[in-house]
Amino acid sequence: MSYGKHPILGRALTASEVRYVRDVARRLTAPRLMAPELDANYRACAAAHRPFEAAATTRRG
Repeated sequence: MSYGKHPILGRALTASEVRYVRDVARRLTAPRLMAPELDANYRACAAAHRPFEAAATTRRG
């Protein structure tokens, strides 16, 4: 990473900057890796809770 940014920054990245980029990359990757699990949880919650069906049966016409 530091060799690619050297022409732009005029210096190598510091250890702190490298750690920051690493941590950001990890935070961005985590939800993507969890996507199948999160999708399954969403579908389970949606199937268990149907507010529109309940509202339709209690409406007065």
